[in-house]
Amino acid sequence: MANFVLLYSGGKVPTTPQEGEASMKTWMAWFQTLGASVLEPGAPLGASKTVGSVGIQEGAGGNVSNGYSIVEAASLAAAANLVKTCPIISEGGKVHVFEKTAM
Repeated sequence: MANFVLLYSGGKVPTTPQEGEASMKTWMAWFQTLGASVLEPGAPLGASKTVGSVGIQEGAGGNVSNGYSIVEAASLAAAANLVKTCPIISEGGKVHVFEKTAM
């Protein structure tokens, strides 16, 4: 088994506390369907800065990720299949699946 980082992009941002609560319930229900493969449900990503050769800049510098999770699966293909029903996809977003590699 290997570990995979899921980076979420796009989707719909809740505009009211009620939408936020409903969204969280949907996500938690989805994580429950994944069972033990969820190693870390992760969290949404907030404000950011980009650090590079030109110094520190405001914002994500082209990175469109707005959240992450970590899952365990037998292969990259299996990890991708796990996320086909992710709630963000039905909202027009995407899930980017990356295998974590050893250093």
